[in-house]
Amino acid sequence: GGGETTAPAPNAGDGSTNSMKIFVGGLAQHTTKESLNAYFSQFGHADSYVMMDKATGRSRGFGFVNFNEERVVQMVLQYSHEVDGTIITVSQYEGAKAGGSGKVGGGNDASSTASLLSSTMGLLAKLQNQLQSPAGGQQLQEMSTPAVQAVPINNKLFVAGLTPGTTGEMLQETFAHYSPIECAVMTDKVTGRSRGFGFVTLSDAQTAQAAMTAQHFVDGVQVEVSECWEKGTGPSKSRRIGTPY
Repeated sequence: GGGETTAPAPNAGDGSTNSMKIFVGGLAQHTTKESLNAYFSQFGHADSYVMMDKATGRSRGFGFVNFNEERVVQMVLQYSHEVDGTIITVSQYEGAKAGGSGKVGGGNDASSTASLLSSTMGLLAKLQNQLQSPAGGQQLQEMSTPAVQAVPINNKLFVAGLTPGTTGEMLQETFAHYSPIECAVMTDKVTGRSRGFGFVTLSDAQTAQAAMTAQHFVDGVQVEVSECWEKGTGPSKSRRIGTPY
Protein backbone atom coordinates (compact mmCIF):
# COMPACT_ATOMS: atom_id res chain seq x y z
CA GLY A 1 0.00 0.00 0.00
CA GLY A 2 2.99 2.26 0.43
CA GLY A 3 3.31 2.68 -3.36
CA GLU A 4 -0.11 4.29 -3.63
CA THR A 5 0.64 7.02 -1.10
CA THR A 6 4.10 7.88 -2.46
CA ALA A 7 3.24 7.77 -6.19
CA PRO A 8 1.28 11.08 -6.37
CA ALA A 9 3.99 13.00 -4.45
CA PRO A 10 6.38 13.62 -7.35
CA ASN A 11 3.52 14.70 -9.63
CA ALA A 12 2.20 17.11 -7.02
CA GLY A 13 5.72 18.35 -6.53
CA ASP A 14 6.17 18.93 -10.26
CA GLY A 15 2.91 20.82 -10.45
CA SER A 16 3.85 23.17 -7.62
CA THR A 17 7.43 23.75 -8.78
CA ASN A 18 6.43 24.21 -12.43
CA SER A 19 4.05 27.03 -11.51
CA MET A 20 7.04 28.76 -9.91
CA LYS A 21 9.34 28.20 -12.88
CA ILE A 22 9.92 30.56 -15.80
CA PHE A 23 11.55 30.12 -19.19
CA VAL A 24 14.25 32.68 -20.09
CA GLY A 25 15.40 33.15 -23.69
CA GLY A 26 17.65 35.40 -25.76
CA LEU A 27 20.50 35.07 -23.25
CA ALA A 28 23.93 36.49 -24.05
CA GLN A 29 26.69 33.92 -24.66
CA HIS A 30 28.49 35.01 -21.50
CA THR A 31 25.40 34.77 -19.28
CA THR A 32 25.81 32.06 -16.63
CA LYS A 33 23.72 30.44 -13.91
CA GLU A 34 25.48 32.80 -11.46
CA SER A 35 24.65 36.00 -13.36
CA LEU A 36 21.01 34.90 -13.79
CA ASN A 37 20.78 34.14 -10.06
CA ALA A 38 22.36 37.49 -9.21
CA TYR A 39 19.81 39.35 -11.35
CA PHE A 40 16.62 37.45 -10.43
CA SER A 41 17.42 37.17 -6.70
CA GLN A 42 16.38 40.84 -6.40
CA PHE A 43 12.77 39.63 -6.74
CA GLY A 44 13.08 36.69 -4.37
CA HIS A 45 14.99 33.44 -3.95
CA ALA A 46 16.04 32.31 -7.45
CA ASP A 47 17.65 29.10 -8.69
CA SER A 48 18.63 29.33 -12.36
CA TYR A 49 20.15 27.10 -14.95
CA VAL A 50 21.37 27.78 -18.46
CA MET A 51 20.99 25.10 -21.16
CA MET A 52 24.41 24.24 -22.62
CA ASP A 53 25.34 22.59 -25.92
CA LYS A 54 26.88 19.21 -25.00
CA ALA A 55 29.19 19.22 -28.02
CA THR A 56 30.64 22.74 -27.75
CA GLY A 57 30.02 23.48 -24.08
CA ARG A 58 28.57 26.86 -25.10
CA SER A 59 25.29 28.35 -23.92
CA ARG A 60 22.28 27.56 -26.12
CA GLY A 61 20.88 31.01 -25.28
CA PHE A 62 18.02 29.91 -23.04
CA GLY A 63 17.35 28.44 -19.62
CA PHE A 64 14.99 28.34 -16.65
CA VAL A 65 14.64 30.07 -13.29
CA ASN A 66 12.91 28.51 -10.27
CA PHE A 67 11.35 30.74 -7.60
CA ASN A 68 9.92 29.97 -4.14
CA GLU A 69 6.73 32.02 -4.48
CA GLU A 70 4.18 32.12 -7.26
CA ARG A 71 3.48 35.84 -6.66
CA VAL A 72 7.16 36.56 -7.42
CA VAL A 73 6.83 34.65 -10.71
CA GLN A 74 3.75 36.70 -11.63
CA MET A 75 5.60 39.93 -10.91
CA VAL A 76 8.71 38.89 -12.88
CA LEU A 77 6.52 38.05 -15.89
CA GLN A 78 5.07 41.58 -15.92
CA TYR A 79 8.38 43.31 -16.60
CA SER A 80 11.04 43.32 -19.29
CA HIS A 81 14.49 42.27 -18.08
CA GLU A 82 18.08 43.00 -19.04
CA VAL A 83 20.81 40.58 -17.97
CA ASP A 84 24.50 41.08 -18.78
CA GLY A 85 23.61 43.99 -21.08
CA THR A 86 21.12 41.97 -23.16
CA ILE A 87 17.30 42.26 -23.12
CA ILE A 88 15.99 38.73 -22.46
CA THR A 89 12.54 37.19 -22.90
CA VAL A 90 10.69 35.66 -19.95
CA SER A 91 7.61 33.47 -20.08
CA GLN A 92 5.71 31.00 -17.92
CA TYR A 93 7.23 27.52 -18.03
CA GLU A 94 5.04 25.42 -20.38
CA GLY A 95 4.63 22.57 -17.86
CA ALA A 96 2.82 24.93 -15.47
CA LYS A 97 -0.13 25.35 -17.81
CA ALA A 98 -0.98 21.64 -17.77
CA GLY A 99 -1.99 21.71 -14.10
CA GLY A 100 -4.26 24.72 -14.56
CA SER A 101 -3.61 25.67 -10.92
CA GLY A 102 -2.75 29.18 -12.08
CA LYS A 103 -6.30 29.70 -13.35
CA VAL A 104 -7.92 28.40 -10.17
CA GLY A 105 -5.87 30.64 -7.90
CA GLY A 106 -5.85 33.51 -10.38
CA GLY A 107 -7.68 35.90 -8.07
CA ASN A 108 -5.27 35.26 -5.21
CA ASP A 109 -2.29 35.68 -7.51
CA ALA A 110 -3.60 39.01 -8.73
CA SER A 111 -4.18 40.31 -5.19
CA SER A 112 -0.80 39.10 -3.92
CA THR A 113 0.91 40.60 -6.98
CA ALA A 114 -0.91 43.87 -6.34
CA SER A 115 0.18 43.90 -2.69
CA LEU A 116 3.76 43.16 -3.71
CA LEU A 117 3.64 45.95 -6.29
CA SER A 118 2.20 48.40 -3.75
CA SER A 119 4.94 47.56 -1.24
CA THR A 120 7.53 48.08 -3.98
CA MET A 121 5.96 51.44 -4.82
CA GLY A 122 6.04 52.33 -1.11
CA LEU A 123 9.76 51.59 -1.00
CA LEU A 124 10.33 53.75 -4.07
CA ALA A 125 8.40 56.63 -2.52
CA LYS A 126 10.44 56.29 0.68
CA LEU A 127 13.66 56.38 -1.31
CA GLN A 128 12.45 59.45 -3.21
CA ASN A 129 11.71 61.23 0.06
CA GLN A 130 15.20 60.43 1.32
CA LEU A 131 16.69 61.89 -1.84
CA GLN A 132 14.61 65.06 -1.48
CA SER A 133 15.52 65.58 2.19
CA PRO A 134 18.54 67.88 2.80
CA ALA A 135 20.55 65.10 4.44
CA GLY A 136 19.89 62.66 1.60
CA GLY A 137 20.71 65.25 -1.03
CA GLN A 138 23.90 66.13 0.79
CA GLN A 139 24.95 62.49 0.88
CA LEU A 140 24.27 62.18 -2.84
CA GLN A 141 26.25 65.34 -3.51
CA GLU A 142 29.14 64.02 -1.46
CA MET A 143 29.04 60.77 -3.39
CA SER A 144 29.13 62.53 -6.75
CA THR A 145 31.96 64.89 -5.76
CA PRO A 146 35.37 63.49 -6.66
CA ALA A 147 37.59 62.84 -3.65
CA VAL A 148 40.47 64.84 -5.11
CA GLN A 149 39.72 68.09 -6.86
CA ALA A 150 41.48 71.38 -7.47
CA VAL A 151 40.26 74.09 -5.12
CA PRO A 152 41.41 77.73 -5.08
CA ILE A 153 43.01 79.01 -1.89
CA ASN A 154 41.71 82.56 -1.81
CA ASN A 155 44.46 84.12 0.28
CA LYS A 156 47.41 82.27 -1.27
CA LEU A 157 49.25 83.33 -4.42
CA PHE A 158 51.35 81.32 -6.84
CA VAL A 159 54.42 83.27 -7.99
CA ALA A 160 56.23 82.08 -11.15
CA GLY A 161 59.20 83.30 -13.20
CA LEU A 162 61.63 83.56 -10.24
CA THR A 163 65.39 83.60 -10.84
CA PRO A 164 67.51 80.69 -9.52
CA GLY A 165 68.90 83.03 -6.85
CA THR A 166 65.50 84.16 -5.48
CA THR A 167 64.98 83.55 -1.75
CA GLY A 168 62.00 83.72 0.59
CA GLU A 169 63.32 87.00 1.99
CA MET A 170 63.27 88.55 -1.50
CA LEU A 171 59.61 87.56 -1.88
CA GLN A 172 58.91 88.97 1.58
CA GLU A 173 60.48 92.28 0.55
CA THR A 174 58.54 92.48 -2.73
CA PHE A 175 55.17 91.77 -1.10
CA ALA A 176 55.90 93.72 2.13
CA HIS A 177 53.22 96.29 1.19
CA TYR A 178 50.58 93.49 1.53
CA SER A 179 51.86 92.28 4.94
CA PRO A 180 52.38 88.64 3.91
CA ILE A 181 51.91 85.91 6.51
CA GLU A 182 54.31 83.55 4.75
CA CYS A 183 56.58 83.59 1.70
CA ALA A 184 58.17 80.42 0.38
CA VAL A 185 60.37 79.66 -2.64
CA MET A 186 60.37 76.10 -3.93
CA THR A 187 63.97 74.90 -4.01
CA ASP A 188 65.77 72.01 -5.66
CA LYS A 189 66.54 69.38 -3.02
CA VAL A 190 69.93 68.63 -4.56
CA THR A 191 71.26 72.11 -5.41
CA GLY A 192 69.24 74.14 -2.90
CA ARG A 193 68.55 76.72 -5.63
CA SER A 194 65.15 78.16 -6.59
CA ARG A 195 62.99 76.02 -8.90
CA GLY A 196 61.55 79.21 -10.43
CA PHE A 197 58.33 79.43 -8.44
CA GLY A 198 57.00 79.94 -4.94
CA PHE A 199 54.01 80.90 -2.79
CA VAL A 200 52.90 83.97 -0.89
CA THR A 201 50.20 83.66 1.78
CA LEU A 202 48.33 86.85 2.62
CA SER A 203 45.88 87.69 5.40
CA ASP A 204 42.71 87.54 3.28
CA ALA A 205 41.25 87.09 -0.21
CA GLN A 206 40.80 90.85 -0.86
CA THR A 207 44.51 91.53 -0.25
CA ALA A 208 45.38 88.61 -2.52
CA GLN A 209 43.14 90.01 -5.31
CA ALA A 210 44.84 93.43 -4.97
CA ALA A 211 48.29 91.80 -5.17
CA MET A 212 47.31 89.90 -8.32
CA THR A 213 46.29 93.05 -10.19
CA ALA A 214 49.66 94.78 -9.56
CA GLN A 215 53.03 94.22 -11.29
CA HIS A 216 55.83 92.72 -9.21
CA PHE A 217 59.60 92.52 -9.64
CA VAL A 218 61.68 90.03 -7.66
CA ASP A 219 65.50 90.04 -7.92
CA GLY A 220 65.19 92.53 -10.80
CA VAL A 221 62.87 90.32 -12.86
CA GLN A 222 59.12 90.73 -13.41
CA VAL A 223 57.24 87.73 -12.00
CA GLU A 224 53.80 86.25 -12.73
CA VAL A 225 51.35 86.25 -9.85
CA SER A 226 48.20 84.12 -9.95
CA GLU A 227 45.67 82.38 -7.74
CA CYS A 228 47.08 79.30 -6.05
CA TRP A 229 45.30 75.96 -6.59
CA GLU A 230 45.85 72.88 -4.51
CA LYS A 231 44.26 69.45 -4.91
CA GLY A 232 42.00 68.92 -1.95
CA THR A 233 44.70 69.62 0.65
CA GLY A 234 44.45 71.85 3.68
CA PRO A 235 46.75 74.57 4.99
CA SER A 236 49.04 71.91 6.48
CA LYS A 237 50.75 71.67 3.09
CA SER A 238 51.91 75.29 3.19
CA ARG A 239 53.13 74.83 6.74
CA ARG A 240 55.40 72.03 5.64
CA ILE A 241 57.05 74.32 3.10
CA GLY A 242 59.90 75.91 5.05
CA THR A 243 61.39 79.26 4.12
CA PRO A 244 64.95 78.55 2.95
CA TYR A 245 67.72 80.68 4.44
